[in-house]
Amino acid sequence: MHNRVHLNGTARTKMTKQEIMDEEARLRERYGNLVDEVAAIMFRHDTEGLAKFGCPDDEYMPEVRRVLQQLETVKSADDMRQLVSRVFAEMFDEALDATNEQLNALADEVWTHCSANRR
Repeated sequence: MHNRVHLNGTARTKMTKQEIMDEEARLRERYGNLVDEVAAIMFRHDTEGLAKFGCPDDEYMPEVRRVLQQLETVKSADDMRQLVSRVFAEMFDEALDATNEQLNALADEVWTHCSANRR
């Protein structure tokens, strides 16, 4: 199984469980159902093979939080590809299994969904 650190913003400091819950609540307040929809997209793409281990369908929530925290800076599909690639590289370090093509396909679907649902 992959090792991940729950990150606070871009700093590599561990977040407490309460900080994670608070951040998720802020994102849900701001983005509503988009949080779960992006999580579902990431789980469906399963670029890291976590689903085959029987992980819950919110297993990519740390990556969802990181992407949505920076969503306002994303202005194009290319921006989303760069963001998704950076987030996955930071979260999985050298254990990253996804290819660039897999991450780009994931990012393109997230971009399409997020841009259609911008508030």
